[in-house]
Order: sequence, then C-alpha cells, then structure tokens
Amino acid sequence: MNLVKARENLAGIPQINFLGKGAWDQNCTLSFAGDGTATSSVAPEGKVSVECVRLDDVIEAERAFIKMDIEGAEQQAINGATRLIRNGSPLAVCLYHSPSHLWEIPKLILDINPALRLYLRHYTDGWDETVLYALPPQ
Repeated sequence: MNLVKARENLAGIPQINFLGKGAWDQNCTLSFAGDGTATSSVAPEGKVSVECVRLDDVIEAERAFIKMDIEGAEQQAINGATRLIRNGSPLAVCLYHSPSHLWEIPKLILDINPALRLYLRHYTDGWDETVLYALPPQ
C-alpha cells in the first residue's frame, strides 16, 4: 500500500503527518473501485470503503502544501479545503482525470482565492500527468 511505503520512506521527518483517509467535501464513507490502474475511482460498485474527511476539518494549520492526484475527486476535495485555500495554501492538482478539469478546477480554485497565481505543467508525451500549480502571491 502506498501509505505504508510513504511512512517507511519519510520516517523521521517531523513536519509530515500521515492520515489514512480520503479527501472530500464532507466527512463520510465512500465506495472506491481500486484495482491499481488508471480506472480506479470513487464508484457505488466499489468494493473498498474509504473514510473521507474535509481537509479544513483535519488540518489545523493556517496553511499547508496540498497535492492532489485523487482519481477524479479533486473538485470535491478542493471544496473541503476552502479555508486552507483562502489562507493561501499552495496547491499541486492533477487535471487529467476528466477533460473538463482543465478549466473547471482552475476556476474553482480562483473562485475560492483569486489572489493565487496559476501555472500549468505537462510532464509526459501522453494525455496524462498535467498538473496545475496554485501559489500565493509573493
């Protein structure tokens, strides 16, 4: 499991807190269809139950670096992190899970905090691995 590997590889770094939960716009339990491929996603027919939380409810700090590659659930997770985003938390959000994410996610972020500066970077020759970076003004 990725969380286990992350805990092993990042052990000893006190600034990192691990929380084995999903990020969403409300505190709930969702079904996840996860087979370790690019088709993994939140789905009613999923066989894995995932406890989900609002980032605003579990991160007490004023700001935190937020990185999201959460299989199409980015918009819901952003809606659960509005306090953090309003406070200028820097973000790295994957935009390739749905074609409409290319414009919907930047608009959503700017609706929450119009002062953030947006940067788009594509990392591969294929269609995936496009990341939006949202940074507070200097």
